[in-house]
Amino acid sequence: GICGGEGATAECGCDEIPDGECDCDGNVLDECDVCGGDSSSCEDCAGVPNGDSVVDNCDTCDADPSNDCVQDCAGVWGGELEWDCAGICGGDNSSYDGCCGLPPNDDCTDDCYIDNEGVCCMPADVDECGICSGDNSCLCDDPYIYNDGHCLHQDDLAVLQGFIDNSLNSGFVMEDCGDPNDPWCTSPNLYMDQSWHDVIIDGVNYQFSNNNGEVEPLELGLQDWVDGRLTSLMCGAYIYCQLSGDIPENISDLTEIEVLRLEVNYFSGAIPESICELENINFSDDLAFNLSYNRLCPPYPECVPEGAVQYMDTDECEPECDLGDVNCDGQINVIDIVLTVGLILEDSYDAVGDVNEDGLLNVIDVVMLVNWVLNGTGCSDGSSWDYDMDGICDADDADDDNDGALDPADSDDNNEFECSDHDGDTCDDCSTGHYDPSDDGYDYDGDGQCDDGDCDDDNDGCQECWDYCP
Repeated sequence: GICGGEGATAECGCDEIPDGECDCDGNVLDECDVCGGDSSSCEDCAGVPNGDSVVDNCDTCDADPSNDCVQDCAGVWGGELEWDCAGICGGDNSSYDGCCGLPPNDDCTDDCYIDNEGVCCMPADVDECGICSGDNSCLCDDPYIYNDGHCLHQDDLAVLQGFIDNSLNSGFVMEDCGDPNDPWCTSPNLYMDQSWHDVIIDGVNYQFSNNNGEVEPLELGLQDWVDGRLTSLMCGAYIYCQLSGDIPENISDLTEIEVLRLEVNYFSGAIPESICELENINFSDDLAFNLSYNRLCPPYPECVPEGAVQYMDTDECEPECDLGDVNCDGQINVIDIVLTVGLILEDSYDAVGDVNEDGLLNVIDVVMLVNWVLNGTGCSDGSSWDYDMDGICDADDADDDNDGALDPADSDDNNEFECSDHDGDTCDDCSTGHYDPSDDGYDYDGDGQCDDGDCDDDNDGCQECWDYCP
């Protein structure tokens, strides 16, 4: 830096500055880039030159920003108060007004659901229609109704309920029952309410017995449903539904039924003619249709074959009397005239005495009866009868009911199922529709004695009155 100088000597007093030194006195740059400094000018709060540690609002010195001191809900740095789910600083959620009155979750959510009617419930109580405690009714259009979680036809359910109601109203109690309060003694069988057979709905088995003290439609016997319609009902042998009373008149509402097994019950009265409207049943197939072993009274509907009404107990049935045979003794004589006159004087009506079938019981009927008694009924004028439809009028027929037992020895010559009990087994010799003491009733154990007269049908050593599976 000397004007005109020769540059032989440096102003600083040394020939050159060694590497790493910042002056000719041997000073070096410190960590803060200060020549000859002690690195203190750039230290952080932890004393580390050029370090990253800082002091937060709570006087904590570190290099971790995630734990920097913050204010609580009251504005205190490092304070511990928090907002509760009700918006109260330092609160305990006691004033939280949540759904269903339940405390909130930790994130201030809750598990409740409010439907479009404003009703609150738990999610498990919401039906498929989004309704709290709903019955999924939105899934069923009339005439279907939601029942026990399934969409089923109201008409089918109504027929099942009819079976139950008629049984309850019949007042029937099983004979020889040790305890009339025993579920096995009731009609319908109350055990169906406690545990019973599964109901098949669209190929899946379900159990509807709920032990609530009453038999309900889906607890009745063996059922099969397809697309909401009842296609099979078995409430007969080996199922022990113990139904009684009348068969419901609305039986024809089971329009999709293919199997109807109602044998071995206590049905009484007449079989409704409406049963013939069941178009999907093969009446001649006893595995598809059977009403045997009941107390149903003849005459039976034309569609019901003889094989479906076997071994019927008709003791309580009104006798089938010929027109004019008022006392049902198989003869039209003076006694019938006297009885008819008595009915007229009492202002009573008897269809058997109404021989002209005009709906009135009066002198005209008496006159016709007198004429029949005096002149005989004959066969050519249509005023006689042919019970067995064999072309021979009963007046000339030695076997009116064509059961193989001649009328003089026939206890009921107008009933092919009754004639005698010559073998003394308590079963009528004509119980199969013809005279045959060797085949006069169902014989489960094949011991030659019909079940009606056999104290032990299955030969298991337990008499039937105490045998739950005779």
